[in-house]
Amino acid sequence: MRNRIAYSKIKKIIRETIEDDLKIDRDLDLPVGMAPGRGRRKDQNKKLQLDPGSRFGATDTDTFNIVRPGDEMHIFDFDDTLGEGFGPTLVAAAVMQDGVLKPITNFVDVLNGLNIDALTPEEAENLEGFKHPAQQNTMQIIRGRWFKSDGAVGLNGADVVTLDTAAFADFRSKFSKVSQNQNLPIPIQTGGVGRRDPNNEIDMVVGSKGFTTMDGIPKAIAGMNGKPDGSVLIAYDFSPSMTLGDNIERYPATNNLALASQAEGEPIGVITARKGVSEFDSFSGQRPVAQNAKNMKDFLKAGGLNWNPNTNDGGLKFVHGAADYSNSGGAQKAKLARSQWLKRPQKHLRFYDDDKGNALEMSSLCDDPDVLEKKRGGSINIYSRPHGGFKDSIGEPVYSCMIEGKRVNLSERMFRKIIREAIVRSTRR
Repeated sequence: MRNRIAYSKIKKIIRETIEDDLKIDRDLDLPVGMAPGRGRRKDQNKKLQLDPGSRFGATDTDTFNIVRPGDEMHIFDFDDTLGEGFGPTLVAAAVMQDGVLKPITNFVDVLNGLNIDALTPEEAENLEGFKHPAQQNTMQIIRGRWFKSDGAVGLNGADVVTLDTAAFADFRSKFSKVSQNQNLPIPIQTGGVGRRDPNNEIDMVVGSKGFTTMDGIPKAIAGMNGKPDGSVLIAYDFSPSMTLGDNIERYPATNNLALASQAEGEPIGVITARKGVSEFDSFSGQRPVAQNAKNMKDFLKAGGLNWNPNTNDGGLKFVHGAADYSNSGGAQKAKLARSQWLKRPQKHLRFYDDDKGNALEMSSLCDDPDVLEKKRGGSINIYSRPHGGFKDSIGEPVYSCMIEGKRVNLSERMFRKIIREAIVRSTRR
């Protein structure tokens, strides 16, 4: 008669096998020995044990080596992390109605009805940042009010709306990224340039929306053919964020950390979501060039950081704009951080970003094969404090991992062998 093993016993055997053979501490979910792969703290309710001698390093003394001064690399986002500069966005939109794409002519009112602080041209003109000489192209667009471009049939005549940084975040969460169909407190009005037709209203929009910048408008308009009524196409112009402006608020906690890291000989970098040095495609058809990389470098130098990209001394090594490379946001930030970290000898990476989505993307480096091979014995700490939280403190990491070397992937046959051997050992006890 075949012996039957209870499911609970199999679970116990598997757990013991993992703990004994792979040296995993189940309470911490972290390795207690140099096992292949890497350990990751998933339970964010358990506080990390921070050693005062290494400032903000990952130093859980049961599982991490104490980080030596000079062995950390620090990479910061800029906006709402190191400081707060000027960075509004212009948007215009069209909607399908009776099978035809038509411009939304009261977009400011529609967004205000959703508690999004969209600005009229008159309100936008009063923003201090638009008085910067580099914003002349933007002011031309704002004063023109209505979107206009050759071949943009269906979008021409749309209300051009200005959103500051906070309003743009609300725009994404309350409108553009809403996935379900949405009833609008203030109905959309469509029509020609400047015309308001009370008999031509739409009070419900489809959840899945189309997005484009100026260069992609012809293709995006063509892609709206056949979409159901209420489908929305949103056009973006990010060119107003080409410069930080003259009035940049400095965040004390992150800037002080950068200065302390420099004093310990540690490299510092900035990876912003903005374009740093490349051209924008703007609603006017002009192509202004981003000044953000220079603005950020000058700002940090004025705060005491040294610009020394070609030395091994502590200081500012690079400023990258993720949007110079792609529109993939946090994923692009992770690629740039990986490239910079692998060039340098420091084993421990510290990343700071107010956007937790970017923090999640950065956590992918914990599984990167080159990182596992070249940064063995190191660690990654990722810090994220939204809504200006970095002004006052760094806080604790929202994500941490140890780099334990190259991961070993077990085949099903190998795994079955381990379990069989574990069962044999268990029955002999």
